[in-house]
Amino acid sequence: MLDASQSVVKSYHSGSLGFSVHSLRAVDLADIVKTFSQGPKELPFHLHVAEQQKEVEDCLAFSGKRPMQWLLDNLTVNERFHLVHSTHLNDEELSRLTKSKANVVLCPSTEGNLGDGIFRMKEYVKMGGHWSIGTDSHIGLNPFEEFRMIDYRQRLVTNKRNTFEGDAALTMINESVMRGRMAMGRKTVDHFEIGQPFDAVIISATTHLLADTSEKNRLATILFTGDSSRNMGTIINGNWVVKNQHHQNGHMIKVAFAKAMKELSNR
Repeated sequence: MLDASQSVVKSYHSGSLGFSVHSLRAVDLADIVKTFSQGPKELPFHLHVAEQQKEVEDCLAFSGKRPMQWLLDNLTVNERFHLVHSTHLNDEELSRLTKSKANVVLCPSTEGNLGDGIFRMKEYVKMGGHWSIGTDSHIGLNPFEEFRMIDYRQRLVTNKRNTFEGDAALTMINESVMRGRMAMGRKTVDHFEIGQPFDAVIISATTHLLADTSEKNRLATILFTGDSSRNMGTIINGNWVVKNQHHQNGHMIKVAFAKAMKELSNR
């Protein structure tokens, strides 16, 4: 399976390979240890952990330990780990997680939709913890909305506005982009360096608010007031893949999606 996956990845521009098990609640614990110990040592490793209270209770019942506790006790958790959600952690787990240099992947719209809870973001960041964002169940696909939800949730929890203690937009973009690239197996620091493929989301600078916004406030304006209507498109390897809200394979995607939904018969 690994060889087949590597072969497929090579056929895609800037494709990268990682490996994963869904969670402690979905996979036998012995298989998780085996997968990690026998899998490639250089690839990112993804796993959902401590998403809901019930998951914590169930894990205590079948393993005698909380999910994050079991993970930290049984695997060599390090910067290769990208731990999705990590919602329900006690003080010791939060401290050990931070020291491990692992990355927490937050999925705010999904976590809100499912009523999972709120990650202890302010404490984690203050201790030097790293994080990125993801979509998970694809309840929402607007990254700006995900960022806003992260910030607003912390404001509600702390009763403070500037929970990132500085330029919140710049902090969130920098952290999530750098750690998000690591989650995808990308290790280059400067992703716009000469010689690298030009991959970017293009945002119109002539839309309301942005047209008259100073450079200092531009990123915050994009993040806190923007929606997908400002996106002119997406460029991959120097070529437009999405332009003016239309994907280059849009018709084919719509047909395939409609067919899949009809076959599922669940709506």
